[in-house]
Amino acid sequence: MNMHVKVKGNLSFKDKLLGSGYLTYRALDGKLVDQKNPYGKTSYVEGTTDILRRLHYGDFGGYGMKLIYFVLGLVTCFVIISGVLIWLVARDKKNVLEYKRNFNSWLVTIYMAICLSIYPMTALMFLVVKCFSDGYEGGKKALIYTVFFYGWLALSTIFIIKRDNYFTNKTSLILGSLLGFLVPISNGIVTGNWPWVSWQKGYSQIFVMDIFWILLSITALTVVCKLKPRVTKPIPISK
Repeated sequence: MNMHVKVKGNLSFKDKLLGSGYLTYRALDGKLVDQKNPYGKTSYVEGTTDILRRLHYGDFGGYGMKLIYFVLGLVTCFVIISGVLIWLVARDKKNVLEYKRNFNSWLVTIYMAICLSIYPMTALMFLVVKCFSDGYEGGKKALIYTVFFYGWLALSTIFIIKRDNYFTNKTSLILGSLLGFLVPISNGIVTGNWPWVSWQKGYSQIFVMDIFWILLSITALTVVCKLKPRVTKPIPISK
């Protein structure tokens, strides 16, 4: 009897970057009981929440700006991962106690396993949702959570047990690339929206996503071809 329905939305970033509005209806008779004009004054808390949401989802600018924002996000990930590896090399010295060196090695192994396994699991999640979400009883969100988090845990555990950062890096890139190539293929088989069909019909978002996975997979395979295992040179013994 007292149920209310609240509909909330944001303006386009071209009209107003921050601020949102809502309409609240009483479900019993459909009467409008409360509303907020999105063009009205925006509080500090609401503005902070909105800007964080837009930054998180990249909900601003055209495709050019979204592409730049995405590339900058990837660069940040690369900087963090390379920083962790540099941190390990800087502490892998003979003057560091053995137990500390082992702890640092395990720490970086766990970190790399968790971070790098996200790439193939994200591609797998796209495939599973496209092919199996319609017949899943729990709904699409439950399927995403089940596949992604349990798969992420399993793959990370395998990499941690293997304890080889080179193997983790190479395997993640290869798995992610192979699964990434299957994303546009599965989309074409299931929906018939192959990249050239999406381009002709004006489905820009579907087209951009398919091309993105193709380019990302090609880039990852190129990186795999450039990877070389670390060779530890023996320390020369002075006479």
